[in-house]
Amino acid sequence: MRRTLRKLVKKRSLILDIGSGSGLFYKTLSRFGSVMNLEYSKKGLLHLRRKRIGNLLRGDAQFLPIGDGCVDIVTCIDVMEHVDDDRKLVREAHRVLKKDGYFIVTVPAYMFLWSDDDVLVHHKRRYTISRLVKLVEGRFVVTKKTYRFFFIFFPTLILFLLKRLNKKIMGKRYVLKNSLETEPNKVINFILRSIMYLENVLIDWGVCLPFGVNILIVLQKR
Repeated sequence: MRRTLRKLVKKRSLILDIGSGSGLFYKTLSRFGSVMNLEYSKKGLLHLRRKRIGNLLRGDAQFLPIGDGCVDIVTCIDVMEHVDDDRKLVREAHRVLKKDGYFIVTVPAYMFLWSDDDVLVHHKRRYTISRLVKLVEGRFVVTKKTYRFFFIFFPTLILFLLKRLNKKIMGKRYVLKNSLETEPNKVINFILRSIMYLENVLIDWGVCLPFGVNILIVLQKR
């Protein structure tokens, strides 16, 4: 996100972060301007308040409580897959953006990677780049598009297939552990961070990765 914004932002901007959740991106976004944090969940808003994050808005991403053409950048990080009507979200993002404003989106990729994890975190769908481009057609110009987590795609695919096989044989649903309650393995974490650093550098250089577990797309309002 930091690398992407650094190339787009020329002056301090007004940024709307749709689905701020735990406030993970707040510090990064606030480097580039004033951030409005939109969250639908009351628990999410309470968590943001506890972290002393300001400019909080409670609202539905499909009906943004913001006036027309007043925002420079809208970020929607792993949120679009949660809403019932993603077309409404796109339409609302377009409405609140200033002319030539940017809409930055990440979403999970490929329906064939659908698993119990998606069900447990209330996903409605997964995407392909072509589906995303078709969704924003006529409202936005695509300035950047790439798959992400390219280097761990096949290990992830194998893991998902093993989970499905286990479910079929054992008849048990996979239970997602709460990542906040477990310490990540430091060695594995270091390896994955190193892989992601390399991938981020490639994306920063303009490489469009051909497949992956996630998608990044940067759009500019027509």
